[in-house]
Amino acid sequence: MAMITAAAAAPTDGSSASHVALFAFPFGTHATPLFQITCYLAASAPTTLFSFFNTAQSNRSIFSGPRERETNITNIRRCDVWDGVPEGYVFKGKPLEDIELFMTSAPET
Repeated sequence: MAMITAAAAAPTDGSSASHVALFAFPFGTHATPLFQITCYLAASAPTTLFSFFNTAQSNRSIFSGPRERETNITNIRRCDVWDGVPEGYVFKGKPLEDIELFMTSAPET
């Protein structure tokens, strides 16, 4: 199940620009397709700001990919959120442990 949410807001200052916030589920391949769609939308709406929320590790991978290098998209803002892994944490080897940590911390970030 993908946890993908988008919210759009019109500015209150009277300008014509708008803002879209996207929140990606950073595990598996969920974030990459959302980023690809974001790139298409950003290219089609150059006066709209797109904020792409994702974990730093996932964003590093996505924002260094070929789509980001090949295009000059200036209206996508990378926003890193905490992955939920405490500093110095030693993984116990449980399946989905990283997802559990992220989901526990997500409401706080």
